[in-house]
This record gives sequence, C-alpha cells and structure tokens, in this order.
Amino acid sequence: MNTRYLIPGLSALLLAVVFPAYWIPEFAVSYDSFEAHFWNNVATLNYHDSIFVVIGLLAAYICYALMGKLHDELNYKTLDPLLWILIAVNLLFTGTIGIDITAAIAGDELAAASKDALMSTALVISLGCTIVFGVLDIIIGIILVRSGESTPTILKLFGAVTIIQGLCELVFFFVFAVVFIYPVALILLAIYFLRTPETIEVV
Repeated sequence: MNTRYLIPGLSALLLAVVFPAYWIPEFAVSYDSFEAHFWNNVATLNYHDSIFVVIGLLAAYICYALMGKLHDELNYKTLDPLLWILIAVNLLFTGTIGIDITAAIAGDELAAASKDALMSTALVISLGCTIVFGVLDIIIGIILVRSGESTPTILKLFGAVTIIQGLCELVFFFVFAVVFIYPVALILLAIYFLRTPETIEVV
C-alpha cells in the first residue's frame, strides 16, 4: 500500500459512500413535490447541509491529491489546468450553501419574499456547474484513455468511467445515474491512491 496517499485513498472511499447516501434521497423526490423540497432545502440549515459541504470539500481535495500523485509518479501535468478548474467549480457548487445561510439569517418572512430570487440563483448555479462538470469529465476521461502506455490501466479505467459520467451529467434525464457512476470512479481512484507505485528498473 502507498501510505503517502493513504488519506486521499481513504477520502475517496469515504466519498464513494457519502455521495450516494446524500443524493439518492434527493433524486427520490417526485416531480410534483420538487419545488417544495428544493425551497425547504434552500430555506433551512441542518446536518444535511453539513454533509453537502463535506462532499464538496472532499471532491476538491481528491482532485488536488490526484494532481499531486500524477506529478510524483508519472511526471504528468497535462491534466493540471482541467483539475484546477474542476476544483474551482466544486468549490463554487459547494458555495451555494451561502444561499441557505442567507435565507436562514434573513428570517422566514424576508426569505419567503425573496423565494424566487434565491431559488433561481441556486438552480442556475447548480445547473451551470453540472454542465461544466460534464464537459470537464469527458475531456479528462478522453485524455486519460488516450494517454500513453506509461499511464496505469487503473487510470485508463477511471477515464472510461469518467467519460460515461460526463455524458450523463450533460443529458438531464440521465443525471441521476451519476449517483451510481461517480462512486465507481472514486473506488478506482482509491485503488490508484493506495496501491504500490509501479516502478521500472533501467539496466
């Protein structure tokens, strides 16, 4: 086991569990009750919001750790700009918690008066981030799949899963599938983080 990347590996495994546990109930909401559920989510602060923040921070940290591992073991920096953008978008998406905080501070009456604006802002940011996630995932996946023989097979498998994930993020009716695909990608990353690095002996 590569103990240097023990924490990123365990973080990826943790996120593979927490991510579907958080989002499956969200996608289980019926279309008719979506608006009421969405507003309740925006207008209140509870432990559910804490989990949302943890998911975003873990996702950003894992991207940063992946960048470091690619540097250390493969001297591979092609993905750096894309991973930095992915980290930024993750933090932006996680930052929508600020809307919840604003609604909570404003109080019920003021929050209700600003309901449309708060919901529209949260929805636009969420949809915009999802689209960017999709585009980035597809590009990152294609780069990994088409990379040279020096790239470990586990990373190419991760790339293939990431392409599928990106396509689902861009197709609204299949976005729910990300709840199940992303954990698979995270497990592959965890294996990559935790396994002993491959070495080539030069004679």
